[in-house]
Amino acid sequence: MLQFSNHRTRKTHEMRNKYDVVIIGGGIFGAAIFYHLLKYTSKKVLLLEKRRICNGATGRSGGFIRLLHSSLNLCDLSTKSFDEFNQFEKKIGRSCGLIKTGFFTIDLYKNLPAIEDHLQFIKSRGFQIECLTSQDVTRRFNYLKMPIDEDKVVIYERDSGYADPIRTCKAYLSAGVSLGGDILENFEVQSIETKNGKVIGVKSSCSNFETPCAILSAGIGTDGLLESLGYKEPKFTKKIIHSSFYKYPLDNLPFPTFLDKTLGLYGRDYGNNRCLLGLAEEVEQINDNQKSYSSMKITRKLTDIASKFAPWITHKHWIQGQGGMDAYTKNCEGIVEFLPEITGLLICSGGSGVGFKLAPEYAKQAVLKIENY
Repeated sequence: MLQFSNHRTRKTHEMRNKYDVVIIGGGIFGAAIFYHLLKYTSKKVLLLEKRRICNGATGRSGGFIRLLHSSLNLCDLSTKSFDEFNQFEKKIGRSCGLIKTGFFTIDLYKNLPAIEDHLQFIKSRGFQIECLTSQDVTRRFNYLKMPIDEDKVVIYERDSGYADPIRTCKAYLSAGVSLGGDILENFEVQSIETKNGKVIGVKSSCSNFETPCAILSAGIGTDGLLESLGYKEPKFTKKIIHSSFYKYPLDNLPFPTFLDKTLGLYGRDYGNNRCLLGLAEEVEQINDNQKSYSSMKITRKLTDIASKFAPWITHKHWIQGQGGMDAYTKNCEGIVEFLPEITGLLICSGGSGVGFKLAPEYAKQAVLKIENY
């Protein structure tokens, strides 16, 4: 049995081979479901991760905690999930590393009417969110050195910010282990076993497990497992998430936590006079076994785009880059649904770049579906 975050599950010789639920994938979705199932049900739960915990998109996430999203449904999920992040240590017993910096969403002014109802919805939930003109930003946040064009609007969320994705994921898992759950790393799932249209087990690279319920939370790996069951139409598209770390030369001045929708750019402070900047691109011909998707060509592109947001960002400030992949759905909303053709197979994946901040509510939806199945 492998360790993570200095916690150990039950000894190998005590491992069960039969579980009520087997979760496939050790990212934030799988971890949140693992904890919530063990906390709020009496089910025996196993989580399988084919590499190391947080090896996929979660480990490369910016960890943003924000409220405004592209649909009212996502705004609903984000406001509810915010409550769990805000009380994370009290509820889970461990910290998620939440830092409330405030959050800036930058968009074109002409797009503002389309999100007016989103803003009113968020306000109705008791959160402070406001629209700022370029003059407002200059007057109130000039110290951020964040020039805004006249044709753009800035939506400011006072209480939002970011958390630590790896710390959050491992906190959920550690809490779940303390509640009796089991975790196995480096156990790659080879197939989901079915009989007469029902899930009966999960076959992995190291062992087989009996279960009437399997949860697919494997990110971009979900489609591959579905294909092995006869599903030819992919449910997700793949996007490469490029991110780079830069030296932050403006001593003693905070770096903004932001999403610039006009540039496709996001960023936040990363401590020790560093900042994190990133962007996402849809790609073809990329497989899940590639370990790095970053290159100097991509780094130059990212730096050129970032310099439009903050002119002081140049190639000489670049420290290092990294890349990863995330699973996106057509409507950019995660999928939490049982497949009607196979009894006991639940898909919970497709975070579409916003999965981390919505994971608590997606997990609760998954638990509710399993309880009512």
